[in-house]
Order: sequence, then C-alpha cells, then structure tokens
Amino acid sequence: MDVYQMWHAQFFLHRDPALRIQPVLQELFDTVIYHQDDDEDEDYLIELIFEDEPSAESISAALKTLGEEALDNITVKVEALPQIDWLQHVYDQLQPIDAGSFFVYGSHYKETLPEGKIPLLIEAATGFGTGEHPTTQGCLTLCDIVMEKAPDITNIFDLGCGSGILGIGAAKLWPKAKIIGVDIDEQSVQVAQNHKETNGVGDAVLFLTGDGLDDPLVKERAPFDLVFANILAQPLIDFAEGIVEVTKKGGFIILSGFLNNQAERVLAPYQNLNCSVVKTIEINNWQAVLLIR
Repeated sequence: MDVYQMWHAQFFLHRDPALRIQPVLQELFDTVIYHQDDDEDEDYLIELIFEDEPSAESISAALKTLGEEALDNITVKVEALPQIDWLQHVYDQLQPIDAGSFFVYGSHYKETLPEGKIPLLIEAATGFGTGEHPTTQGCLTLCDIVMEKAPDITNIFDLGCGSGILGIGAAKLWPKAKIIGVDIDEQSVQVAQNHKETNGVGDAVLFLTGDGLDDPLVKERAPFDLVFANILAQPLIDFAEGIVEVTKKGGFIILSGFLNNQAERVLAPYQNLNCSVVKTIEINNWQAVLLIR
C-alpha cells in the first residue's frame, strides 16, 4: 500500500473574483478544486492540493501577484491530509456509473461490463472529470434524448472539455460526427487525449488547448448541432450569447455545472435568446439541462 503525506490549503473568495482568477490559479498550482456552498451563491471555498507541505505565507504571496484586490484580505489555512493510500482511496470512491446509455468505469473495475451499455474507460487516477460528478452523469444521460431527436448529427463542440468524457461519449454515440473539445487547461487536454486513445475513438475527436468560444477552429466549425458546456454557473451566464451563437438553429445545448438554486439565473439569458428547455435532470442538488435553439 502506497501511503504518503499530502497537504491542502483552503481559502474563501467571493464569486466574481474567484471565477476571474480560476484560469490563472490552474497555471500557478497543480491541483485546484472549487467548492460552492449549496446555500450561498457568492462565496467559493478554493482548495489547493500539494505533495509537499506549503506555507500559508508563500501561497498568499503568490496569490497577491495576481493583482486581484479581493485576495489581499483572505486567510489561507494549510492542513495535512490523512495519511492514506490516495490512489486506492480514489478507486474506492469512484464506483462505476450508469448514465443513460453509458457505463463509466476505471481500469480498477474487474467485473464483466454490462451488455447493452456504451463503455467509457476513464481512469480514476486522473481525479477530476472521471464521471462520478452529478453534472457529468446528467450530461451523459441527456445525450440519449438528443439521440432520439437527432440521430444523425455530425458537428459537436465541448466547451471546457476537462477529461474529455463528454466528447468521447458523443463520439461513441454518433460515430460519424466530428467533435472538438477545448479547454484552457493544458493538463486537462492531455488527460483528454489519453482518454481518447484508451477509448479508441480515433481522429473523430479533437481536443485542444484554447480560449473556448474565441478559438479559431471553433469559429471555423460553427454552427454546431450539439454544444456541451459543463462548467460553472457564472461562466454559463457570461458566455450565454456566445454559446447560443455557435449553436445552429434547431440545434441542442447541454448545460451543467450549477446548483438547483442557481438554475433560474443561469437559464434566463438562454431563454431570452429564444432557447427552450427540453429536459432537466437533477442529481444531488445539481442540474443538467437540455436546450434547443
């Protein structure tokens, strides 16, 4: 058993500055996790994970270089995490997931794969984006409804592709489609590339590091038949016009990454842009919503 010490640092930050600095934090630190209180839209608990013990002072100093005034008054708390076999812990936590037509599992799963399901092998060791989060489950499940309504779609975009699970799932559901997934985080894109190879979806899926809706290839391939945006509530609001713009008329948008109490605020700009809600899935207070433009 590989037991070793890990550390985490935590601090609270209001929503707007937290979302502004998110891309930069992912460049400064190896592992950044955003937690949001179900009852509070304004504050995020930001967690940084370290293999070696950091100092609160060094973290605070690094954060102040970002030039965000709200970071001047934060309190950074550093604590040791339990000494456990972290990889085994991830394995124990990440049980296989049934999500509509899909069966998401890790290589540690040794049982027979269920018949009639589309298998998605997503490695537990990659942590984020392994399919266990309710938003990912919701997005995958909503693909079945899109498939019923549009079995022949050929052009798909995943905004903020993370580990690539949605793009890979789409490639298996629509094998004739061309799919592009873009993420600002280079490490996430590398993970997505590895998952693409593991799942054997070939050149139909292209993952790249880029600036989301402003990426030249996204603009070239738009408008899309289906757009995934499984990100966070405020970016979904901020990017609403752009997301709708790159979706063809009659095309579909799957939104997720927001809580039940954020849904009205997230969906309002899309409905104002003449998008209609087709289906909502709620899992553990998180929502995934299918829209048609």
